[in-house]
Amino acid sequence: MKTFQVKFEGESGGTWCSLSDHGKGFVFSLGFEKEKVGWLIEHLAKVVELKSYMGFNIKYKGKSRAHLMEVCFNNYGRFIRLSKFALKRKLTFLVIPKGEKGKGWE
Repeated sequence: MKTFQVKFEGESGGTWCSLSDHGKGFVFSLGFEKEKVGWLIEHLAKVVELKSYMGFNIKYKGKSRAHLMEVCFNNYGRFIRLSKFALKRKLTFLVIPKGEKGKGWE
């Protein structure tokens, strides 16, 4: 089972937000600057409202990095893929399956 944690990091209420995936024996975090958190929340709300057969993708482009949010499908069901593209860095992404055992996002 995957567990996700969202928290604000930094001084005085946070200057950035981390979204962490806690799996068996690992923790993976994807960071968002404070101004991108509104974008993330707005589009996650849209994704939750989508009909089950619909896909979705949107990107947020900054000065040195871009974030891409996609709703994808495979043999196991729907999932959200959050990707971070940064200059001179390896692509990082986080996969959020649709709910516990595929029963829905909360």
